[in-house]
This record gives sequence, C-alpha cells and structure tokens, in this order.
Amino acid sequence: MFWVRAETELELRTGFVEIARLLNLSQQDAQNPDDIIRAVKHWLETTPDWLLIFDNADHPKLLRHFRPNQAPGHILLTSRAQTFDMLGIAQPVSLQKMPPSEAVTFLVKRANRTTDDPVEQAAAAALAEDLGCLPLALEQAGAFILRRQLRFSTYLSQYRKQRLALLERQQPTVGNDQQPDRSVQTTWQLNFEAVRETNPASAELLQVSAFVAPDRIPYELLMLGRESLGSLLSNALESEDQEEARFVIAELLEPLSQYSLIRVEPDTDSYTIHRLVQEVVKTEMDEAQRHLWTERAIEAVTQAFPNAEYGNWLDCDRLLSHAKVGIQLATAEHIESETTALLLARTGYYLNERADYSDAEPLYQEALAMSKRLLGDEHPDVASSLNNLACLYYNQGRYSDAEPLYQEALAMSKRL
Repeated sequence: MFWVRAETELELRTGFVEIARLLNLSQQDAQNPDDIIRAVKHWLETTPDWLLIFDNADHPKLLRHFRPNQAPGHILLTSRAQTFDMLGIAQPVSLQKMPPSEAVTFLVKRANRTTDDPVEQAAAAALAEDLGCLPLALEQAGAFILRRQLRFSTYLSQYRKQRLALLERQQPTVGNDQQPDRSVQTTWQLNFEAVRETNPASAELLQVSAFVAPDRIPYELLMLGRESLGSLLSNALESEDQEEARFVIAELLEPLSQYSLIRVEPDTDSYTIHRLVQEVVKTEMDEAQRHLWTERAIEAVTQAFPNAEYGNWLDCDRLLSHAKVGIQLATAEHIESETTALLLARTGYYLNERADYSDAEPLYQEALAMSKRLLGDEHPDVASSLNNLACLYYNQGRYSDAEPLYQEALAMSKRL
C-alpha cells in the first residue's frame, strides 16, 4: 500500500519520490523528479496487487500527471470535491453524514462511556444531533468528554451556550505526524477562504445560507429574495426568467459544492448546508456583520414567503423552516422591524390555514405587539394583526375571545 497526500502538486511529487525510495527506483535519476514520477508510474503499470491512496485530493485535475494508466492494482482517492469527470470517474462514492444511531455509538465509544442512564442516553443523542452527526465533530467532542470525564448532559448544556468555541477547545487526536488532522473550524475556514478569493458572490451566498435552516434551502428563496441580499449577490442573481435564474444559482453553488461546503439537491431545486458549516461562517463574522446578514436573511425569506392560499401551500411549506429560523434569529438579535412583523404574520397565517393553531397563536400575538410598538396603536397593520388573531380564535371556536378583536379591528379600519 502506498499513501500520498494530494492537496498540492508539491505534495504529490514528494509522495512519489518517497514511493520511489521504498521501491529502490530513485537511483535511476535522483536529480530529475519527472523521471522519478515516470519510473513509479511504470512500476505501477507493470506490477499487480497494490493499493495507491491519493488522500485529500481536493483538486482532482492535479492527479492526471500522477495517475498510472491501465494499472493492474487499485487506486483509492479521497476528496472533498464532488466531480471527477476529468479523471474518467463518473460516479464517485459519496459519504454522507453518519446515521444518528451510528453517531451516538461512535460518540459513546470515543468518550469511553456507557449510556445505561436514560438521561445520559438522551443527552448523547441530542449532542450527536446538534453536531450534525459529523464524525470529525464527534471526535473532538468525544475526546474532550473523555479527557475531562464529563457527563454528556454537562457537555451538551455548555455546547449550546458556547457552540463552536467549546468544540474547538479540543483538537482531533486521531492524526499522525505525516498528516495531523485539522479541526472542524480549520478545515472549513480554509475552504471558505478559497471560495472567497475566487468567487466573492458564492462566498456571500454561503454567508446568507448560514442564517436560514440548514436543510433544503429552496432556490426560490434566492430568486424571490435577491433584492435583500446586498448588491453583489443581487446583481449576480439578476435574470430574465426562472430557468436562467436556476442556471445562475447552479453556477454560484458549484464552488461551494466543490469544497463540500454545501450539497446540491437538483431534484428538488434546493441545497443543504451542514449546521457546523453555518457555525464556522458565523464565527468568521464580527457582531455587525452577523446582524447585517441576519437582517438580509429575514428580508429575503419574507419576500419569498407567498400568500398562504391553498394553491401556495407547497411553496409555503418549502419555506416554513426558514421562516421559523428567521423568527428565532430576530428574537435573539432583537431585530424589530416592519419586515419582521410581516414575516411573523405570514408564517402565522400559513400555520392557521393548516390548523396548526398552537404554533400560529404566539406568532400572531408577537406580530400584533411588534406592530403596535413600531407603528403605534392606530395603524392599518395593527388592525390587520387584530383581525388575524380574531380569525385564529374563531377557527378554534373561541368566540368570546374572537369577538372583541373583530370589533376593535372593524372600528379601527373605519377610523383609518
């Protein structure tokens, strides 16, 4: 078995020189690296039963000069890249995140703990979910718990307060001197920097993606909300029709996909971002930047969220999780605006139409309170919020609660 780190051409050349030394091939022409590479390739092409590993080959085109042709051995390539057609690989094996049950098992074993206690079982499962079942993150958390002999519930509580800062206090310990493992933050910071240098609009797309729900971010959020996303991204997304817009979005997503920062789901016109990638992106920002991108995401989701008439229910459902995250972030960042109030109202209206009254009510109540704080007690938006809340109570059969709100909304509408 031969192992070659393959992030750069220099590492590939160094790896082949080491293989030549192991095979006693370097004496042929120690002064000419290209001859050494040809000698190693010739050996691989004429000798059976070997395994060559190109590790971290994030730029697959670099391998074309080093990969042997029609070799009687086996080549294993690991990479964060997504496409390898330049190497004749049409269907690479994609490794997704761990299934939840496997993630919990890994975490428990890494921490050298047992989970006979139901509370600890639940905490381990919750921690695995919060870490997105990402093996590298589970390794870091498990190592921290092991070294400090913590309970899962204790670490979970602190992680939810400190987030990435706590995770990064323990670096991975499963590497070796030749290939020290990078942490979650370091790995994705490097990828993000590479994208930012070459594709600024794609980098901004990643930034706004950090402030919505991580799963199935629909293209229409970008298409309909583009005017809220800043001039660079808005100009990049400007197009004449929907098909052209989808094409532009695909081009913006390609460098993010190439570095495994997102995963495209073409069958549903959406993409997914790992929640820890979101954490890394947010950590890169200062407070003012986080506030700005939170506002932009809220405005984009509000613009994209359609009227909740029955024909739009599928569109509403695609945006519901993103609306809920926007509302949570608005609360956390104390963002009170007419846009936030409108998002509360539109989300509440859809939930009310779907008879999800328990979730709709607090949204309607907050939309009413926020409208009053922003606009005063006498405003058409306040009357609309009163009417929405009355409709909710009416749908629940709470007529004594609904009637005074209807009357107040009617009186205010007449006055205004």
